[in-house]
Formats: sequence, C-alpha cells, structure tokens
Amino acid sequence: MVLDELDRRILSQLDFGTRQGLSALVRELDTTPQILDYRLKSLQKKGVLIGFRAVIDSFRLGFLYCRLFVRLNDTSEKSINEIARFANKTPQVMWCYQMLGDYDLVVSFWCHSVSDFERLSFNFLTKHGSVIADYNQDQIYRLRHCGISQLLRTGERKIFDIQECSERVAIDELDTKILRVLSTNSRLPYSSIAEKCETSDKVVAYRIERLEDRGVICGYRPILNWSLLGYSHFKLFIRLDLSIKGIVEKVNDYIYSTPEVFCSLNGFGFPGELDVELVFESYPKLFDYMEQLRRHFPKAIKGYKHMQFTTVHKVNYLPC
Repeated sequence: MVLDELDRRILSQLDFGTRQGLSALVRELDTTPQILDYRLKSLQKKGVLIGFRAVIDSFRLGFLYCRLFVRLNDTSEKSINEIARFANKTPQVMWCYQMLGDYDLVVSFWCHSVSDFERLSFNFLTKHGSVIADYNQDQIYRLRHCGISQLLRTGERKIFDIQECSERVAIDELDTKILRVLSTNSRLPYSSIAEKCETSDKVVAYRIERLEDRGVICGYRPILNWSLLGYSHFKLFIRLDLSIKGIVEKVNDYIYSTPEVFCSLNGFGFPGELDVELVFESYPKLFDYMEQLRRHFPKAIKGYKHMQFTTVHKVNYLPC
C-alpha cells in the first residue's frame, strides 16, 4: 500500500504524540477536521494503523527487561501453539514473537530481579525443553525508540532514550488502571479512561500529567502494520571489535542516521554489542545495509546475526 503525503504526515505527527487532540492535529497538519477524521478512520480500516500505545519506562517501576531467544528442533504448529499458550497464561511475559533466522522465538519477561528471571526462564525451558535445540538469555538496560518521520520523508526524527536507573516511582492501583488503558489505546479521551477506571475526568487528567512528569510515561506511539506498507521487521545482533576506541558510539551514531532503524537496545548476554530493530522491503535490502555498514567500518564489524519477525503471539506493554 502506498501512502500519500498527507497520510505520511499524519502518521509522523502521531509518532510520539498519539494523545494530541483532533484540533491540535488539524493545526499542525494544516487540514480540516473532516479530512483528518476521514483519513484516520481510513488508515485504521485498511489495517495500516492498528493501535496506539503509551511508552512506559518499566525501569522506573522497578522492573528488569529480560529475554529468552530460542531455537527449536520442532517448529510444528503444535509446538509453537503450546509455547504461545504458555506465554499468554504467564502475566510476566511481555512479548512472544515468532521469527525466521538464527532463532525461532523470542520471549521477553518483566522481572523484579535476576533470580526472578532465572525462575521464569527455568519454568519455560523445563516445560518446553523437548522441542528446544538451543537458547540464549539476555538482559536489557537501555532502549532507544527512534521516530519514523525520516522513513516517511516528513522531517527530523525524534528519539526517546529509556535506561536503567536507581530512581523508583511508586504507583497505586488507580495509576496502574490508567496505565493499563493507555497501553492498549492511548488516544482515548479523558472521559472514556475515567469511565473504565471508575473515576472522574479531572482525576484522570491529573494522574496522567503526574505520570508524565515523573517519567513513567515517556510518550505515545502509533502501532503500524509494516507489512501493509511493504516492509518486513528485522532484528540485528552486531558484533564489534571493542579494542577500537569509541567504536560502539561511532557505530551507534551511524545506525541512528538510518531512517529504517526504529529501535536500538543495549544490554548483556546477547550475541553482539548492538541490538537493532529496523524495517526493510526485503532480505536483500537488509544484506545491502549490512554490507554498507561493513564498508563504512571495515575493521570494526566482526559479524552479525539476523532475524525477521513473522508472527506476534503476545504483546503486553505494561509490566504486571
């Protein structure tokens, strides 16, 4: 599906700001309320715009972001479905994605401690061990969300930088209810959120502003169906020669200048110094990008692993 200029500008304006009201969007986009409302509904009806979510800093809530990458010796539908059922029954599971490439699945967990992750991953591995050929455990301490405006050719990109910190923010039951609503539909008006949370509009507005001020809510993003736009969603683990001074920062800066990159992660345990998520039209485009990266840093890139996300089995944007 090909987007025209107005559709691209709408998606760019919503990126990191999906709670903007219709009147604010109309002013920014220099259009009419009728046209904007029609375009938004059309993008949703066509399946391009599949949702809106709050970007939540789970580190400030006291959670660790841990992952289990799994390679299977049995990729039958029965085995995959059993793992998907486990993920959907386990409240601590954040993501469960099926992939092509060096791993078949990634299961991400919200954990209170490393021992908590060890317990959860051990339960997973013992339950499904008969179909698991290999696995890799890691922990993330920094995430950078990159905007899509450069990819859509509509302006400068924004970046949200979320990283592990010592500060902890205490939230109560009402805050949790509000965050749960915003993690599933961040464009709902205060009145709808108030009704779902059994409180008043003013209380909801105050609580959301406080959660933003305290850094729990970092922003709001649209959820796009990249496949309808002709893109596939990939992950790269890039191995670097760390003996080269400042090489991680240099490669990171280069990666951030790539319009197709929309997320970069730092952590330990994964097979590389950099973990990058990006979209390309095809595998050859991805390989061309890696060759370009190798030519730009001929002595630094020691190797890489690649995966393509194919099927979503669970997404939970709010830590439990």
